[in-house]
Amino acid sequence: MKGRRRRYRRPLYSSWLLGLTAGLLLSSGPAAEASAAEPAGSGRLCGLVRSAVSGEGLGFATLVLPSLRQSISTNSQGEFCFSALPEGRHKLRVMRIGYRERDFSAVVVADDSSHIVLDVIPIDVRTDEVLVESKRSDSTRQPALEMAGERLRQSLGTTIAHTIANEPGLAQRTMGPAPARPVLRGLSGDRLLILEDGGRTGDLSHTSSDHALVVEPITAERIEVIRGPRALLYGSNSMAGVVNVVRGIVPSVATERIQGSLSMQGESVNSGYALAGAALAPLDPLSIHVGGSLRRAADIATPGGDLRNTSITGATLAIGAGVVEDWGRAGLGGSYYDSRYGIPPDPAGGHPSGVRIEIDRRHFESQVEFLPDASWIQQLRLSQSSTRYFHEEIETGNEVGARFLVHTHKIRALMTLAEPTALAGGSLGFWMELRDYAAGGLSFTPNVKEYSAAFFAHRDLRLDALLLSAALRLDHKTVAPDEERFSRRVGAIRRRGFTGLSASLAARYQLGEEWSLGLTLMRTHRAPVVEELFSEGPHLAAYSYEVGNAELGQEQGHGIELNTAFETENCALQLAVFQNWIDNFIFPQNTGMRSLRRADLYLYRYAGLPVRLYGAEVSARLDPAAQWRVEGSASFVRGLLAGSDDDLPRIPPLQARLATHYSAGNTDIGIVLRGASAQNHPGEFELPTRAYLVLDLTAQYHFSAFDVLHTLSFTLENAANQEYRRHLNRVKEILPEPGRNARLLYKVYF
Repeated sequence: MKGRRRRYRRPLYSSWLLGLTAGLLLSSGPAAEASAAEPAGSGRLCGLVRSAVSGEGLGFATLVLPSLRQSISTNSQGEFCFSALPEGRHKLRVMRIGYRERDFSAVVVADDSSHIVLDVIPIDVRTDEVLVESKRSDSTRQPALEMAGERLRQSLGTTIAHTIANEPGLAQRTMGPAPARPVLRGLSGDRLLILEDGGRTGDLSHTSSDHALVVEPITAERIEVIRGPRALLYGSNSMAGVVNVVRGIVPSVATERIQGSLSMQGESVNSGYALAGAALAPLDPLSIHVGGSLRRAADIATPGGDLRNTSITGATLAIGAGVVEDWGRAGLGGSYYDSRYGIPPDPAGGHPSGVRIEIDRRHFESQVEFLPDASWIQQLRLSQSSTRYFHEEIETGNEVGARFLVHTHKIRALMTLAEPTALAGGSLGFWMELRDYAAGGLSFTPNVKEYSAAFFAHRDLRLDALLLSAALRLDHKTVAPDEERFSRRVGAIRRRGFTGLSASLAARYQLGEEWSLGLTLMRTHRAPVVEELFSEGPHLAAYSYEVGNAELGQEQGHGIELNTAFETENCALQLAVFQNWIDNFIFPQNTGMRSLRRADLYLYRYAGLPVRLYGAEVSARLDPAAQWRVEGSASFVRGLLAGSDDDLPRIPPLQARLATHYSAGNTDIGIVLRGASAQNHPGEFELPTRAYLVLDLTAQYHFSAFDVLHTLSFTLENAANQEYRRHLNRVKEILPEPGRNARLLYKVYF
């Protein structure tokens, strides 16, 4: 590679991070209040959510127990009831349209029922009558980002990536509207885990930019981003974090009435529409969940013309059943996902008509949670899942260019320990996965079986104003091809094994009730995936001829983050700076040469090189008057190939967003400016992109009628129909981003 040589050193803390993390996990002392809120006994928590001004009960409010990851809605009179909750103090979050989101503290007594009245404040009213419990007691357990309710409805897009793309640190990698995937702090693919109800999706969206994520956003209850030590509970490859989409397919709470929602969404830029519905109903002693969705969209319209072959057709169905008792809960569920979407024609040849991709995914899962009457264990959660994923890429003349069939089987156990043990209040877990991968069509990637297993531990510890959180994870993965052979391009295709240790340590010091300082250290491990090791053949939907590298080693990442947060009733500020080093960073490197087998495709070889990424994020909120709210955010990341001045490809430029909202009664109106700077540091063979600034308009309205809550969310994206290009869009050379788009979501809660 060209460029002035430069030496980068890996961080010096790697070895003692492991020792310090292990010491914190086993240290004596009081467990964090958040962890201690999960004892063995269980009880009920019932109550009323009401307006702090009128005293009227508020129907259709959402209540969330973050530490237990449970949620429920109030009935039309504002009443609610949680069953089989662990004894102790819990943080209870209340969200309701037209009212300010609040956190309360509630105590559950074993073998008894507790009753609580929660007064919440209308957005346009100022009062000090509501007592809010400090958030610091379980800050390491809270997601770095959580989208639900009004915020989720306003941002809801065609994909999960589109929905969260304007949040700090996030971007989206696109190749047309359907195969969009989130990018967090410059990392995506297999380095950013995407979960559905806490479990891996079993698809291939992490392997290539033309593969879609099999999670329909209109069916999501909430979306959360998890960073730091808690991210290691889900995987070792979590340097940037984890994105979890909560759908609640398997019921986790009991219900005494039928409750649910219906959604209808339409947008003009692609003449698209989406329909969805979900319901939770009692069927003594069970709670039954049923949900589904349908999505249709034509080709995307841009200021430069229609982007051909970008239509989408999709449908989902989910059914689950669960029982909640004093001993805990148990349930099972299944879901089906079917999608057809297009990839635009290759600008440099390959497939002048584009590629059509068809996906079929079938998923089954079961869960059991015990609250045993034991002195050393507080809680035990067991889960199992099986996924069948089928994927075909159909080229001109209905020829199958690539075909993939993946069967995935997983089991997971998570145990929360009690005071007599060394890991008091902490968690121990085990995860195992068997993955059967088969490829066909014009792909020469061999059939492979993968065996993965992991052991992990996590603990929070409070020392007065200092809150510590630590996690350790040991992973092993075996990649076993069905047939071992030698490939002149790929190398020796053979059985490979990878073992790695991951660790994270986070500290947060509370400087009073309003200001805190934080530090997070990360050490992560990632084993190469099948495509990186053994792929060989044309991949027309990705505009490339891909060649794997059978000699690739595992990635080892080290990261450090410094952050601070300041929050009062009328304003909030969060700032974070970070730097990550990754040894043997694996990516498909454009050779700049055409393939000898397919002269219309560029040759991409998988390489492992050391890289460094650094950046910053800032977000702020200000309420200058009773009915006004101003929000802003900005994020920046730079990626460099260590040892040279060369830039890492596919890194987003500086991004920023500024929004002003006016709320009056049941109505909220907003003006949003979003944009990005020029990307003048593209990777090798990448084109730079220009800066842009785009205007969006938003509006929300809600009302209640016939014991049903009705909500309307309107967004006018790119109101000026401006022509602009995003750097992470693989088809930006063909046409710009979508033009003016009027999007309306109507959702009712019953």
